[in-house]
Amino acid sequence: KIGEPVYIYGTGGYAYPPLLKTGVVVKEFDPSDVDAEQGIFYTTIKAIHGDSGSAVYTANGDILGALTYGLDGDYATNANFALNFTVLQIAIARSDNPMQYIWENKP
Repeated sequence: KIGEPVYIYGTGGYAYPPLLKTGVVVKEFDPSDVDAEQGIFYTTIKAIHGDSGSAVYTANGDILGALTYGLDGDYATNANFALNFTVLQIAIARSDNPMQYIWENKP
């Protein structure tokens, strides 16, 4: 949702341990139907080179997407890709034994 608080733990500039960076979801003008179809959303996280690929979390800790690239503008704006995993892929990732889960639930 527009205005929703979000955050990343970024390693931009070779930061270790990763640094907490916060922002909000914003509406950004983008005439590309391709971007909209891919689930791109925009945030005001002040990311730097090297933060790309960081998980974008909601305030309750759910992963909303992955930080992808920065845009020029009056404030720090980033384009982010929404996650696009299948229900089966998520179930496998959450499983205590992924290989056994795959074997027992193969199509």
